[in-house]
Amino acid sequence: MLSLYQVEKRAGGRLLYEGVTLRLAQGERWGLVGPNGSGKTTLFRLLAGEEEVDAGRVTRRGDLSLGYLRQEAVGAADDTPLLVHTTGSHGELATVEAALAAVEARLAHGGSRDELAAWAAEQGHLFERFQTLGGFDLEARAEAILHGLGFRQADFVRPMRAFSGGWRMRAELARLLVAAPDLLLLDEPTNHLDLASVEWLEQYLKGFPGAIFLISHDRTFLNHLVTKVASVEAGAVVTYRGNYDAFEQQQAERQVLKQQAAANQERQIRDTERFIARFRSKASKARQVQSRVKQLAHLERIEVEHDSAAVHIRFPQPPRSGRLVVEMAGVDKAYGDVAVYRHLDLTLQRGERIALAGPNGAGKSTLF
Repeated sequence: MLSLYQVEKRAGGRLLYEGVTLRLAQGERWGLVGPNGSGKTTLFRLLAGEEEVDAGRVTRRGDLSLGYLRQEAVGAADDTPLLVHTTGSHGELATVEAALAAVEARLAHGGSRDELAAWAAEQGHLFERFQTLGGFDLEARAEAILHGLGFRQADFVRPMRAFSGGWRMRAELARLLVAAPDLLLLDEPTNHLDLASVEWLEQYLKGFPGAIFLISHDRTFLNHLVTKVASVEAGAVVTYRGNYDAFEQQQAERQVLKQQAAANQERQIRDTERFIARFRSKASKARQVQSRVKQLAHLERIEVEHDSAAVHIRFPQPPRSGRLVVEMAGVDKAYGDVAVYRHLDLTLQRGERIALAGPNGAGKSTLF
């Protein structure tokens, strides 16, 4: 379906990776992981054809349909109603719809008996294809997806400009899911979703018929979805089988083996260097010394990647508070006519650890 072969890519003169060979097949579930700035989004842009490789090649199946959700895909802020935006032009479906409109126009205009018969037959074939592509239930599917991502029925007629950036990103995600391409590239799809929407998206993607390649910092999301992991590591992309937990275990085992191999190589190098130093001036050993010098010169050193430096955060110890830290009683809060809280009572005591949950727009940040 889509493959990379011996791909090399640089950014600003810095090597991101080289020798990348990767093949995506129908229905596969891939996760892409790596440190920030390692080139994960750049790899997605290479797959989508938005950037060119510096070496190697990217091969795509001729009829491949691809949907790409960018990390900050806030979408258009125009007067298009949400539902119309979500059901808008979708690849082959849009092509078939346009062809149907053209055939209907020719039939309405009239023609010879043979022409009318040919157009009617073409219309029948197009209707069949339209149905196969889900054209007749497009709006119903779009509404179900929008509901799953947290939109209300009343939102469907609101213009896109009325939504915040986070909600427009949800709309972009909904538009891609409705299109149902052969391959979904999802760059941090859960960034602007509340917990209920993340759980819905996870279940929806489990039943998605196409292939999925996703970048996410949500370990649980990756564990529940992916069956293969591509990891950007020290200028290479290494592939692993299994979910995120399996990847971590395999990566740790691989690192141990690499460290052992590097230690063995280092001992061999020291032994060789001692031999060269000891017998360099002996004519009877000249050939052996020269052989070992060439051996060292051509030796490919095993490099062991070290963990990125950990970030240490220290919060100054505050003075000891009383037992009651915060108390709210009968609190009301509204924005215009929209009530956020009515008669809110809340008590926080010293030492408590509390998580605040709720759908987007429920007033969590307002409470803080």
